[in-house]
Amino acid sequence: MLTDTAIHDFLLYLEAELGYSAHTAISYRSDLCLISQFIAQQRLTASAGSDEHVESSQPVHVHQITTDLVRAWIVDMKERGLSNNTTARRIHALRSFWRYLLDTDVVDYDPLRKVLTPRRVRPVPTYLRADELRAILDAAQRYRDVLIAFRNYALMAVLIYTGIRRGELINLRLGDVDLQNRLLRINGKGGRWRVAPLAEEAYAALSDWVELRPADCAHDYVFTTARKNRIHPSRMQRIWQSIL
Repeated sequence: MLTDTAIHDFLLYLEAELGYSAHTAISYRSDLCLISQFIAQQRLTASAGSDEHVESSQPVHVHQITTDLVRAWIVDMKERGLSNNTTARRIHALRSFWRYLLDTDVVDYDPLRKVLTPRRVRPVPTYLRADELRAILDAAQRYRDVLIAFRNYALMAVLIYTGIRRGELINLRLGDVDLQNRLLRINGKGGRWRVAPLAEEAYAALSDWVELRPADCAHDYVFTTARKNRIHPSRMQRIWQSIL
């Protein structure tokens, strides 16, 4: 693996200094481990035809990463059929890591300086019609448990009328809701805050849910599960599938 200490310090920097989420940090770690595994395999292959003996468990040091190795890694990803978007994301993770190493004087060279990043493919956005959005809101209210029906309706109404991201939605806290002024204070990517107005239907749905929300929850997240726990992304995905 790449020097564990360097990666560990880099991930702490992302979360503590740049405000990245734990999920993003995990993604960066995964991408850095992949290039580390590739370089380790390259070293094993090269040592097979020489007098040098390299252990597979021997850690990969950052100074062993060269421009040629990075380019070989990119070619390997292409040959394995990875998309441009996946390749570009992994290169971005390595670039970010390397900028950190340069800033902290761990290295004094940049093996990615002359490496081109594949152009990302931007998908054409898909928009729902007004009647389709109405159908989603109506479906959200059709649940046998009244409390969950109010919650699902509020979830969908806020999502639809504010354009909030899924992660931002489930991370809303009671202190972020200003019903008096009909506003939401949203903690976005990189710790950047913004304020979103609540349309009439979203305001009414959220007001009803806040009033009905169990008062004895052990957390202050706005939306809860039936067992009064906070809603995690996997649970939100199941809620969405149950509504659709």
